[in-house]
Amino acid sequence: MTDKSIVPQLTIDQIAVSGILNSDALINVHYRSGVSAGINFHWEINGSKRDIVITGDLGQIQLTQIEIKWAKSGDPLTELPVPSEYLSKDYPTQPVRGLYAAYKAVLNDNTDSKQ
Repeated sequence: MTDKSIVPQLTIDQIAVSGILNSDALINVHYRSGVSAGINFHWEINGSKRDIVITGDLGQIQLTQIEIKWAKSGDPLTELPVPSEYLSKDYPTQPVRGLYAAYKAVLNDNTDSKQ
């Protein structure tokens, strides 16, 4: 008798990468798909003088409103507001807000056409 509640995994839903960059900085990345009851999007950048923490309610940054916090080493995190142009009513709502901003930035970048 087989257990019909077991479903085979057909896709890769976790990726983990660790390494050292050319600048000798250590990098660890863990990406997983889906939605968690706990932490969804969480990105920490830890430097020798400052830390930045970016979080969101969904597992993918382009689909959620993010919160950015930063601190000098040893200090508590302080919120860093998202620039108002990214919160403008001229931008569509999630889940396409981030994609819209990226395409708008590319459209406004005329550096290639000036060559």
